[in-house]
Amino acid sequence: MKSTRSLTYAVALVAFSGAAFLVGRNSTAPVPAPMAPIAAPQQAPEKMIEILLAGKALPMGKRLATDDIIWANWPEAHRPPNSITRTERPTAIEDFQGVLVRQNIVPGETVTSDRFILDKTKSFLSALLLPGMRAVAIPATPVDTAGGFILPGDRVDILQVVAGANGKTNAEPLITNVKVLAVGNETREPEGQKTILGSTLTVEVFPDQAELIARVQKLSGLTMSLRPFSGDTGQSPETPKPDQAAKKEEQAIRIIRNGVVTSPAR
Repeated sequence: MKSTRSLTYAVALVAFSGAAFLVGRNSTAPVPAPMAPIAAPQQAPEKMIEILLAGKALPMGKRLATDDIIWANWPEAHRPPNSITRTERPTAIEDFQGVLVRQNIVPGETVTSDRFILDKTKSFLSALLLPGMRAVAIPATPVDTAGGFILPGDRVDILQVVAGANGKTNAEPLITNVKVLAVGNETREPEGQKTILGSTLTVEVFPDQAELIARVQKLSGLTMSLRPFSGDTGQSPETPKPDQAAKKEEQAIRIIRNGVVTSPAR
């Protein structure tokens, strides 16, 4: 009796296991619910301001017109130094009309007050002069101006052409590192032109140097030699010291009497 009951239990267990196996084969695993996307942290929009920019190329010496400068949006955090904002100066475009451009400005460049000659009554050349300096015009030919390759803004050495004791012509430095303000009537290099031929060269010198040039022009000729674009740009013009020959000549005319050194009147 016990063996019959055990056999019945075994058959039932096998049947149940087989049914569970069949059910497992025909069923699929539950699909997990999709995860909600994680929202990125919201960033505050960058604050913008309007600043004044050059709307086109502005060459040195140009008088500003209405469409030469424009307002443009700019990130406030990256505002260029000394830039002009519309909030601080809303009438800047109108204020700058008719002023002269002091330095070349490229399109899109920040406009600052120091780039212009704000006094509309001044001429461009007088405004170009540094405080305490003078403008002097020197007659020039293409030979005197390095074949016309000396241009406004260049620096030159002014040479004095003198006749030597041996009958030969010599050129001696009169003033060195001199800034050229204009060639003829041109105060800037014409676009696409690499040479300027003018009958005069206007240079910037100290008052005593201007007097020296005026005196020498009455006695001898002057010529210019072009200096390279180097570290001396921006320095003041210099008058070379007298050479040793001049010093010897000065010493030769001294008179010694009873141990006292005197010089004759000149």
